[in-house]
Formats: sequence, structure tokens, C-alpha cells
Amino acid sequence: MLKIVVVDDEPKVRRGVARLIEMYPDKYELMGSCQSAVAVIEMLGKRVPDVIVTDIRMPKQDGLELIGYLKHRYHNLDFIILSGYSDFEYAKKALQYQVYDFILKPLKAEELYAALDGVAAKRENSQMTRTQSMEDNHFFNLIRASQPQEERNNLEKLGLSDREGSYRIAVLDMGDIPEKMQQESGIWKQRVRELFPQTLAAYVCFGYQMILVWEQEPDIRAVPAALEELESCLEGKLYLGISRRWESFSDMKAAYFEALEAAKQYIYAQDEQLHVAGQCKTDRVIFSEEACRRL
Repeated sequence: MLKIVVVDDEPKVRRGVARLIEMYPDKYELMGSCQSAVAVIEMLGKRVPDVIVTDIRMPKQDGLELIGYLKHRYHNLDFIILSGYSDFEYAKKALQYQVYDFILKPLKAEELYAALDGVAAKRENSQMTRTQSMEDNHFFNLIRASQPQEERNNLEKLGLSDREGSYRIAVLDMGDIPEKMQQESGIWKQRVRELFPQTLAAYVCFGYQMILVWEQEPDIRAVPAALEELESCLEGKLYLGISRRWESFSDMKAAYFEALEAAKQYIYAQDEQLHVAGQCKTDRVIFSEEACRRL
């Protein structure tokens, strides 16, 4: 069932959209309706929906500003915009934020239902459970945390704050994979776990990274074959960066960035798909003078 929050500063519109959603309780759950961006941000501190249906023009903070704010904090949210304005600049900005749909007012019920059903189908096809989606959000918030307490809070939500033992982080860069495959991340999480049986946890970040937590030591010799098998299914190039062994899960954020730095070595050596921190040819990507001049 799709969980939905409606955001609009006009009470009449808010009630109208809410009523349309409530007409199909077997398909949709109205989690709440808010009159401002501030109210919905406060609500999301307690419960997170699947989709937010928001007006584009609101006092203090408009719908696009709200989406920009939430995209950096809840990256598995989907958005549907309602707008009384057909200005191309609004639509262009909505595309930049990867908004699912942009519906012009006056709202037609069939357009709203088509958009909501589209979101539901997309999420169902990804075969990602709500728990997995929340775990991805917690990991995302962990790596962007600016305070140690934020890191501890998200580690606790991931169930890793009290875990003992050493581990490695692996970052699988799927940036060259077709978008359709990226959207089916739930399926590929399971396949990656089968190919890398030492995986304790797997998270998807930014839509093109899969982060793996390995407590057991991986068989490096078997990694190229596993990458090749994934590539044959995904029809694209994959790159894997692996961190050193870390002794405390409280350092997971640092371990992630070390693995990411290793993964990004493909920019420097595109013929090599596997890079392990500490074994890379260089710690820095070096561009030629000609490339720098052109940049």
C-alpha cells in the first residue's frame, strides 16, 4: 500500500486531494496533510511516507525548495507536484530533482491516480521492501552526517552501533548501468548477496552505488568473475572499490569514503575494475595539462 502525504497551503485543495486518496483505502494510505513545508518536515521526523504530493507555490518555502531539502535527507521518497503554473522553468527544475510527475491545476482525478499508480508500480518492480528502503535512508544520512551524534544515531538505526569485529566496506559503482536496472535495486541487492556471500549488509546510495559491508575476508581472485556475471545481466560496466579492514563500526563513514576513493580510481585506469585501498597505483587522479586547460 502506497503511503502518501499531501502538502498545499490552500485548505480546499488539500481536502480535495486527501478525499481522492481516501476513496481507495485498499491502494493508498493518507499519512497526513500539511499546509506548509515546515509542517511536513516535522512530520517526517516521526514517520516517512512513500510519496509526497505537493503544491509548487507556498509561503516561505515553495514545493521545489521542499523537494530539494528532502532529497538530501530521504533519498527513497517520490514526489508528485501540483501546480497552477505551466512555466517551463518550474518543469525543468522538477526534472532536475527527478520528480515523478508534474500535474497542472485544476487537478483531474484520473491524472492523480495515474501518477500514484505509476509510483506504486515503480516501487513494486524494484522489489525493495519498506525496511530496505529505510535502511538505505539511514546509511545515506550516516555518510552525510556532520556531527558525531548524527553518525551514532544512524548506526543505531542500522543495528550496527554495538556490533564488534573488523570489516571492509565495498562500493560497487553502477554509474554506467541503464537507469531501468538502477531502479530495480531490490533485485540486484539479492543477486549481489548471492555472488558475494560474505556480505553482512547492502545499501543503495544515489541510485548508482551499492555499498556492501563485509565481515569475512573476500576472495579477491573470485571478484572479477562475479563482476563479469553481474555485467552480463545489467548490460553495463561495473567498478568495485574495497576499503582496508576497519576495527570499529563507529568508523563506517570513513571506511565508506576510503572505498569510494578506491572505486573512483577507474577514472584514472578505466581498464581496471577492481581497486583495493592501499593497493591503488595512485591516491590521486592526475589529469594531463591539456585536460586541465580544457576544463
